[in-house]
Amino acid sequence: MGQVLHGSARTTEAVRRAIQHSQESLRALAKRDGINQKTVAKWKGRTSVADLSTGPKEPRSTVLSVEEEAVVIAFRKHTMLALVAFPATYGDSGVMTFIVNQQGIVFEKNLGPNTTKTARRMTEYDPDMTWKITPP
Repeated sequence: MGQVLHGSARTTEAVRRAIQHSQESLRALAKRDGINQKTVAKWKGRTSVADLSTGPKEPRSTVLSVEEEAVVIAFRKHTMLALVAFPATYGDSGVMTFIVNQQGIVFEKNLGPNTTKTARRMTEYDPDMTWKITPP
C-alpha cells in the first residue's frame, strides 16, 4: 500500500526511521538523503516517523469572536434568512466570500478584487456552479 505524504515532504517513513536509528552525523545523513540538516535533526529528535498535524487544535472562526459567532448563529436561527459574509478588505482580511442557506449549508467563492461591490448587490440566495460547498 502506498504512503501519502504532504506536498512539502522530502522524506518517507523508511528514510525517517533510518535517520532515527543511524549513528552517522547530521551532516552525513543530510548529504546522503539530499535534505537539510535541520530536517535530519528534527527526525532524530522524534520518537515517531509520522508527520505531525499542522492544523488548528480547536477549529474556530478566524475573523469572528466566539460571542460574535454565537450572535450570527442565533440571528440566523431566529430569522431563517440566508447570510453572506465577505472580507472587510479583499486580500488583507481574506479573499473568500461565504453564503449560508437556511439549513446551514456553507458555500464559498472568491469574488475577486470587486468583492465588496459584488456582495452588496446580492439580493437573493442563488449560488451557481461556481460556488463550492465547504466541508463542515
